[in-house]
Amino acid sequence: MLFHLIFMSLVCSGLSVESYGRDFITAFPENTVYYNPQESYNTLQITAFYNDTLVEITINYTKVFHDKLRSGQTKIVHFPKYNEQFQFTNFPLFARVNSTQKIVVLWLSQRGSSVQSNVVQPVTNLGKWYSIPFINYNQMMASLYNMSDQLAPDSWRYNSFRLIIINAENSDNLITVQSISPDGPKAFNITLRPYKLYQFQTNGSEIQLDSSGKVAVLLTHPCVETAGCDCNMVLSHVLPRNLWGDTFLVPSVKNLNTAWLQVTNTTEVRLKGVNIKTQQFNSSELIPFPELKSASQLISSTNKVSIRLISPGFVLELIPETMFAACYLVQMNSTEEICVA
Repeated sequence: MLFHLIFMSLVCSGLSVESYGRDFITAFPENTVYYNPQESYNTLQITAFYNDTLVEITINYTKVFHDKLRSGQTKIVHFPKYNEQFQFTNFPLFARVNSTQKIVVLWLSQRGSSVQSNVVQPVTNLGKWYSIPFINYNQMMASLYNMSDQLAPDSWRYNSFRLIIINAENSDNLITVQSISPDGPKAFNITLRPYKLYQFQTNGSEIQLDSSGKVAVLLTHPCVETAGCDCNMVLSHVLPRNLWGDTFLVPSVKNLNTAWLQVTNTTEVRLKGVNIKTQQFNSSELIPFPELKSASQLISSTNKVSIRLISPGFVLELIPETMFAACYLVQMNSTEEICVA
């Protein structure tokens, strides 16, 4: 599924949360497979607000970009495919962006028709406490093809989902991942050095992540099945619980024929706007969401939650109303491109 890119980032005070800053950290997860012969395009698009904004990008502690931007200027920095994070356990393939004044950062990965983009949240918007969404992709595909859902949650499709945890601080970070199994609650610990990351496959049993410092959490899949017997990379930057909300506007998307909502919550909640639905704690149920092509829709919840809009080959983390703003930077294109060898 190929989406046209429009760079849209918050650039002035909204209700409470801003998506610009001076310190960002992210990674490039694997897009399809690392041995795919098609060329891979991994880019960061940096836009400055003020003149004389000095921007630096480091990959694995090595400075790869250093330039001064003027007000409104955009630089697109390309990274080779070996910067993709396809290995598991500890590995230092992080990308860190620092600036002397406010900037916004757009992340983009493309390999053939597999395209994914995200606005990178600044470190100030990261957190220490996350609930990990359970995306029941098997249920969605079984429903799409009118099959009984006989695919176990730990089948190969679901096992291909991955979690990437990135230490966003210049100090060691102790992270505890809690999970639920037939034998009861379990937990394992990860210690990450400054700015290191850890990637592992998830079978859906992981439900909570607590850390001693701020981390970025990415839920990703290199190639999920789409309705057209193809596949597309998906990436969701998981919001920390302090950025959850109780009111969401689901945008009208013309080219999504079938869509579902997936809700992550820490308590039982009641939703309005989707035929009044009650969701149990840690529910993996996908809520059918028809008529999305006709108009945008408002969803509200009795408690704070996070919500994803899901369609074959597509996972979008919705931002709550508290992250809305009064004005935006819309960057259509740029001719200033730089390649990192």
